[in-house]
Order: sequence, then structure tokens, then C-alpha cells
Amino acid sequence: MSDPLVRAFFIGRAVAETISEQVEAAITNTLSDIGKLQAEYQENMRQFSNQVVERASREEEIAMSDRTSSSSTTATTVDA
Repeated sequence: MSDPLVRAFFIGRAVAETISEQVEAAITNTLSDIGKLQAEYQENMRQFSNQVVERASREEEIAMSDRTSSSSTTATTVDA
């Protein structure tokens, strides 16, 4: 039969190792989740930036076509 002190030592060591493994797994999972969230955030920002640029381009094209059509209308009115 084992000495109670030796048994307590091994139980304590097993508890410490088990806790250490669980903490390591929790930290690894947390860091993984943070990495995923960061990648998702960056993708959302990229999509947002693209939408802003596309909208600005469309509005610029509309403004330029309105400007061109109004200047040709003005030129026709002045000629008449």
C-alpha cells in the first residue's frame, strides 16, 4: 500500500496538470476565436470600403451626366 503523502503528491500533480491542460485549451480557443473575429472584421471593412467607392463612382457618373446634359441644353437654348 502506498504512503498517503506520496498518493497526495501524485493526486496534486495530476490536478495541476489537468488544470494546466484545460487552461491551455481555453486560451487556445479564445485566441482562435479572436483571430476569426479579426478576420471577419477586416473582411466587413473591405466590403464596406468597396461599397462606399462603388456608390461614390455611381453618384459621380450621375452628376457628370447631369452636368453634360444640362450644359448641352443650355447651349441649345442660347443658340435659339
